[in-house]
Amino acid sequence: MPLKIITLLFLTITLSACSHKKLDTSLQTLQGQNIQVAINYLGIPDDKFTLQEKEVYVWGREQTTVRQSPIGTYGSVGYGSRGGTFGGVGIVFGTPSSSYRDNSFCQIKIVTDQNQTIEKVERDSAGRGCSKYNDVFENFEQNNL
Repeated sequence: MPLKIITLLFLTITLSACSHKKLDTSLQTLQGQNIQVAINYLGIPDDKFTLQEKEVYVWGREQTTVRQSPIGTYGSVGYGSRGGTFGGVGIVFGTPSSSYRDNSFCQIKIVTDQNQTIEKVERDSAGRGCSKYNDVFENFEQNNL
């Protein structure tokens, strides 16, 4: 695997981890507040159920994207002005490409008591599934500092 791809993958994972920590911190600040505060920021929940006299609200997103990546070619690309060749790496139109699936999801669960006060918040995600909620909580942090 080329060094550039490894570096890009490392940076993506690192930045993703930072954004998840920020989202988790923002979600934890919801504890003790009314569920309506969470609904104002996250939108209408995708699901709601009762578990041992507690209400559980669920927000979830799942996305699968198929991406195409051209396969690079190596070797001589042409001749120099003095008859010598110059080499390089290039993408040639019509060359085969590989496809891969980029799966991402995000699920946020909020548990409330009988008074609709938030007691517990959980997040589970992969990839960039929670990016929408990261953006939403930028405003939340500004309003609640």
